[in-house]
Amino acid sequence: MYATRGWAAGRAKARIRAFELIQEIQTGAPGAPGELEALIGSARDEGYGEVVRVGMFGRAVRSWIEQDPSLARDVDALVSVSRKDGDDCMTALGLAMRAAFVVEGILGPASPAFDGDLAEAVVLLESAEGEALEMMSAHTACGIAFDYRSMWELGDEQYAAAIARAGRADPGVGDTLLAAVMFNRVEAQVSWASRLRQLGDQVALADRWRAWGAVMARSGAYGMPAPWLTELEALGHLMAAVTGAAPVDVADQMLATLRAEGRDDPRTSGHLELAGALIAVDAKAPDAYERAGRAVEAIDREAFPLLYDLALYIAAEVEATTGPTSGLRCADIQIRHRWADRLAQLESMRSRIASTRLVSELARVSEEARRDDLTGLGNRRALGLFMTDLDRRGVAKVAVIMVDVDRFKMVNDRFGHGTGDAVLGRLAVHLEAGIRPSDLAIRLGGDEFLVVLADAELATAAERAAVLMDQIKADRWGVISDGLQISVSMGVSGGPVAELGAVRAGADHALYDAKRAGGNRISVAGTD
Repeated sequence: MYATRGWAAGRAKARIRAFELIQEIQTGAPGAPGELEALIGSARDEGYGEVVRVGMFGRAVRSWIEQDPSLARDVDALVSVSRKDGDDCMTALGLAMRAAFVVEGILGPASPAFDGDLAEAVVLLESAEGEALEMMSAHTACGIAFDYRSMWELGDEQYAAAIARAGRADPGVGDTLLAAVMFNRVEAQVSWASRLRQLGDQVALADRWRAWGAVMARSGAYGMPAPWLTELEALGHLMAAVTGAAPVDVADQMLATLRAEGRDDPRTSGHLELAGALIAVDAKAPDAYERAGRAVEAIDREAFPLLYDLALYIAAEVEATTGPTSGLRCADIQIRHRWADRLAQLESMRSRIASTRLVSELARVSEEARRDDLTGLGNRRALGLFMTDLDRRGVAKVAVIMVDVDRFKMVNDRFGHGTGDAVLGRLAVHLEAGIRPSDLAIRLGGDEFLVVLADAELATAAERAAVLMDQIKADRWGVISDGLQISVSMGVSGGPVAELGAVRAGADHALYDAKRAGGNRISVAGTD
């Protein structure tokens, strides 16, 4: 059991701690992974499903950071558990992680199947009702996945959605997450602009510079760590250089200061070297070619492939100062082909999202048509579809349990219809929890319910009815309304699938026998 179980008793506190541990894992805190695993185990014991799912997200983050081969399994587990628990937000987060990491090559070669995951994640988030931290994380994961595909337009929409959720996030951990959202958004703007610089699209570059300004106008509210602020400043110099907005060579000044203070790192140095090279190239400085070569050497081509491409491109520009070379003309052609491919893929993704949204809406309408509004159980339409499916699968026999609340009219008259509705809802929870995934529980109407057990013998149904009866009797109905006591009567029958009408009639007759005998009991057809 988790060592500090005292605070784990509060599920809200445990959830926040899970997010704190994820951030500690990202910063390399040595004990964080072990503490996270302990927290997952404790949350599972306590029944804190939302904490377990956040912990599983943290486990996947750790695997990603460490390039652990278990990453694929961790992400799949997050998706599977979140789907089972009906958590659309965390399902979307897992799907987006899978889509992002595939493009990075961590889980395997990119596949259209994972584009489908990303489209589903976007659609799920449009109607999800998760907590702010979970929603921010899921939108950010979608943004990153789009950025890896160079679909910056869609990525920026996801970052904006994440930021919109920030107002309801928990202080502290929410502020740190918000800073990460903003930083990812800034990096995406730079990548986007770098490709536009190669295309020579000055109008689009001006738009990116204005968008950059709008993003940066809010940067003071994000509470970034000092190293992030340093890199953000470097990215600002690079963005200004890429868009042609840098009036003076300030990138060199910052790089010299960082090196003098021993605070430069490869990422920051690469950004500043490229910024200085761009300024030198645009100014036609004598050392422009040398500066471009230094930028090529300084940039990590694996971490920043688009910036590396830009460094090579401006080196080629300097080489062609006396006129376009064949190499530069070839590069221009390839860049424009890539851009056209990018736009086609972007439109394809938008179409995929629209198609996924339509399918989701149709599924939701179909599901709602099969659901009882009050209890969430199936209705008579659901029963018809269920029986059709049993017949299609060749299931030969069924057993049914008819359930009716004893003296339900008296409950409504004494405690009110609101209490009566609450009783039906709570009874539905017992029925749904007490059956297998292959079975069905529906509300027939009023206070009458039907449980259908697929491929079950009559004796099995009688045993299941006894278990349900015990659970219903043991429930604390007084929690709903002081003095409330609830009992039910059940009728059990069984027979061939093709004779469901006769089977239901037998259960209905048995239920009548139970009622006539005073209620609060089970009657099994054919055992008089």
